[in-house]
Amino acid sequence: MDQTSLRDWESRCIQEEPPRCQAACPLHVDARAFLGHAAQGRWREARGVLERTMPLP
Repeated sequence: MDQTSLRDWESRCIQEEPPRCQAACPLHVDARAFLGHAAQGRWREARGVLERTMPLP
C-alpha cells in the first residue's frame, strides 16, 4: 500500500467512527449535535437529536 492510499484509508476510518462521548453513552446520544443546536438557540433541532435515541426525551 502506498503512502497516499494509506492516508486516504486512515482518514475514512477515523471519520466513520462516532465521537467518544456518543460511543460511551449508553443511549448513544449525539451530544455534540445536541449542544451545537442548543448553543444556536435551535431548540426544536436539539430536541430532535434527543428524540432519535431517547425513549422519553
